[in-house]
Amino acid sequence: MCSHGTHDQCCAVRGRPVAAVLAERYEHVLECSHVGGDRFGGNLLALPTGTYLGRLDADTAPAVVAAHLAGRDDPAHLRGVTTQDQRVQAAVTATLAAYGASAAYRLHGEIVGHPAPDRWHVSVTGHPAVAQVRVEVRRIVLSPAPRACRAEIDKVAVTYETALLDS
Repeated sequence: MCSHGTHDQCCAVRGRPVAAVLAERYEHVLECSHVGGDRFGGNLLALPTGTYLGRLDADTAPAVVAAHLAGRDDPAHLRGVTTQDQRVQAAVTATLAAYGASAAYRLHGEIVGHPAPDRWHVSVTGHPAVAQVRVEVRRIVLSPAPRACRAEIDKVAVTYETALLDS
C-alpha cells in the first residue's frame, strides 16, 4: 500500500488508513514508497499478480481486496496490471465493466489495429463470460492541472476512452 508522504502527502493521508484496515485482515500488507498515480490514491499493488488497485479508502478497500483475491477485480478500482500495455489495460477494464468482474491479470489483450494516430483496436480474451471482446481505445491528453495534493506545477496527463466494437 503506497503511503509515501514525502512524494505526495495524499499517499500518506489516503494510504495509511487503508494499510491499517487491511493489516487487520491480512498478514502480508506492507506500506511502501511511491507506486505512481497520485491522482488514483489510495493505491495498492497486489503481488504476485502485479495488479494495481486505486481509489481505495478505509471503507472500500477490504471488499475490493477480498474480491481481487477471489479473482473478481472491480473495474471501478482497477488501475491495470504491470505486465500489460496501457492500451491493453484500458481494454481489459472496459471488458470487465461490460461483462462482469474477473481476474484482470488472467485476461490477455492484443493490439490488432491502429486506425488513427490516437486510436487502437484491442482484442481481449480470457474472460469467462465471453470468448473475445474487441475494444476501441482512444488516447486522450488531459489539460494541465495539479496531479498531486502538493502539486506546485500543473502537469499534463493521459487517459484512455474505450468503446466495445463487438464480441
